Amino acid sequence: MMPNITIVMGQQLQCPCLALGLELDCAEIVGPNPTFTNRGAIAIRSIKTGIADHQQEDPLSNDDIEKLKKLVENDGEYRIRISSKAAAGTRYVSSFTKACGLYESGLTDTLTVHMDPSSNLIGVSITTPSPYCLGLSTPMERLFDFNTTVEVIQTVPGPTPETQFFVEKMERERAEKTKGQQQDNRSFLGKYWMYIVPLLIVVMLANNADPNAQGGGSGGGGR
Repeated sequence: MMPNITIVMGQQLQCPCLALGLELDCAEIVGPNPTFTNRGAIAIRSIKTGIADHQQEDPLSNDDIEKLKKLVENDGEYRIRISSKAAAGTRYVSSFTKACGLYESGLTDTLTVHMDPSSNLIGVSITTPSPYCLGLSTPMERLFDFNTTVEVIQTVPGPTPETQFFVEKMERERAEKTKGQQQDNRSFLGKYWMYIVPLLIVVMLANNADPNAQGGGSGGGGR
């Protein structure tokens, strides 16, 4: 049973070294409603360090290999999905890659499982060594067993904003703005006397100054 991998969240495996066990399924039918069958399991030994293993259930049969080749001929996609158990029921996350990439790489793929800070399953992705299909033929002996690498990535919470400091800063800025906008209730003279008094003095001095002497001598000599 080839293309499309489905990973179903199972109960914790009965082994002290394992943190989590995920059942791995695959589907070979092209279309919106593929039928998934078991391919093996993913054993996550440490979510923190990302250590995990792929455990294949059984080698592929000749019928499985033919189904994979048929999927490649149809330019089909090799999908994966993982299911997690929650209070609301089972929730699936999925991904896919080109079936020809899996075939030409001799069943070599990398599965990346994404977990949130509480170790809940939030995503999965699948990649093959070559992103391009070259139409190569893969020897039959390389198509019985998967060569799968499993990576586990756990997201970490980002820095939390210092809410209290931010609120205090906003309060200080608002208080300063309000203080600067307070109205000045003094009278016009009270606010601008320092400009008015010198002006009045200049005007008074100008009014009391001696008028310009008018030069008018009459020259006359009696004869």
